[in-house]
Amino acid sequence: MSVFVDLFVVLIGLFFSLGFLGLVMRITTHRDRGGNSSEGLAIMAGGLRWFGVRWGARTIPAGLRQSGFSGRFVFWPWHSGFEGVLAIPALINAGRTEKRAARLAGFITRRYRKLPDRPIYLFGISAGGFVVLRAIEMLPGDVRIHSAALLSAAIDPNRDLGPALSHIDHTLTDSYSYLDFVILGFGTAIFGTADRKHTASAGMVGLRHNGEEKIVDVPWHPAMILTGRLGGHTSCSPPAYLSRYILPLMGIGKGDIKQ
Repeated sequence: MSVFVDLFVVLIGLFFSLGFLGLVMRITTHRDRGGNSSEGLAIMAGGLRWFGVRWGARTIPAGLRQSGFSGRFVFWPWHSGFEGVLAIPALINAGRTEKRAARLAGFITRRYRKLPDRPIYLFGISAGGFVVLRAIEMLPGDVRIHSAALLSAAIDPNRDLGPALSHIDHTLTDSYSYLDFVILGFGTAIFGTADRKHTASAGMVGLRHNGEEKIVDVPWHPAMILTGRLGGHTSCSPPAYLSRYILPLMGIGKGDIKQ
């Protein structure tokens, strides 16, 4: 009996330790508050916020600024911190995710109609990739975005991309890595992708498409380690990686667009 009590104490201690670490990371995360909305808008939906950490909230705006982006950056919170801690509720509650994607679509629509000649860029990390993609699909017929990037996206690789591509003027970039087999391989095969398919995710194997010219695949390769992109799930958005490999494909900056 005492063994189970000791194990319980250890688990509780580990839980609060990780929670404290997450709180520290959140407090110390730099929030980008600059940029001029008349110069463009970049919106990011992050992955599940484990212990409140807003993954990508620092690295993506840093990469944008390094590449000369002078527009406004918006972090789009699509689930609560509590859901992020537990992870599974935020992942499997399809109805709630649908409503939050609809809110994002509404935000994009209002912004587009206010400044239709200014570019809108979307970024989706992990499960946030589905939120971004679904929001694009929900846009009214006349609403357009310039480009979007899916970074280690937890979505079905066989998803029909036609509805989303009809709203994208430039490119849909898919960054993936076969090294991400723990979370986007075994994890989504067991617990499901954000669009509720039990399969390896597009963030691991890439999007399955028929050579659609708007879709640009960015598979991981060892040279990317030099930019901080190690191939795993948590290293999907280092600023140097974004500015060299991703943002130029989206029409931002002049990085190395060779794959």
